[in-house]
Parts: sequence; C-alpha cells; structure tokens
Amino acid sequence: MVLHGGKIAEKAALNRTDEDIAIIKSHLKTRKLTALAGQTLECIDADIAFHTAIADASKNQILADMYRIVAVHLKNWFLESNKGTNSFNQTYDLHKQLLKNIIAHEPKKAWDTAAKIISHK
Repeated sequence: MVLHGGKIAEKAALNRTDEDIAIIKSHLKTRKLTALAGQTLECIDADIAFHTAIADASKNQILADMYRIVAVHLKNWFLESNKGTNSFNQTYDLHKQLLKNIIAHEPKKAWDTAAKIISHK
C-alpha cells in the first residue's frame, strides 16, 4: 500500500490544479474539525475524502480507481480499529504536511510524507 499511496501523492504533487488544492484543503479542514469534535464516522469519511481528492489530483485514473476500491476496505478497518478520533488528531500534522508538499510540487517529499502516514495507521 505504501507504493500506491506514495505514487498517488507523488503524481498529485506533479499534476494537481488549483481546484484540486481547494478540494483537498476542504476535506482536510473537515477532517480536523470532526476529529476535534470526536465524530468518528464523520472523521473517517473526511479522511477518505481527503485521500480520494489527492488520488483524483494525481490525474491517473487507474491509481484513483485503485484508491476508491481500497477506501471501502479502509473505512471498515477504521470503524473496527478506531473507537475514537485520537489517531486522526495525532496524524493531522502529517496530513497537513502532505498537502503542503503537493501544493509546493514536491513529489519526493509527498511520497515520503504519504509513507509516514501509511505506516502510522
């Protein structure tokens, strides 16, 4: 999964548009607010939407489709393994850094940050 998550982040850093950034930012904000409010289901949905928006920003339909397939299983795993939003609060800074890497067109840093996020979960 690190390979695909890193590749998606790398491609997003190379191919994202300003519209993509606005969408990703919106989902990150929702993720943060729902995590702080302790709204687990809403936070999981926002996290998945954040990563799906990054996959869309990659402009690689195969990678985006792969992420959508995996996201269904991720949601179920998150629901089973997260009884609260602590892990989402703990990884917020990494998600924020990933967005910064994508905005700055830094594919290697985006790959590395995505790997850190994946290894944390």
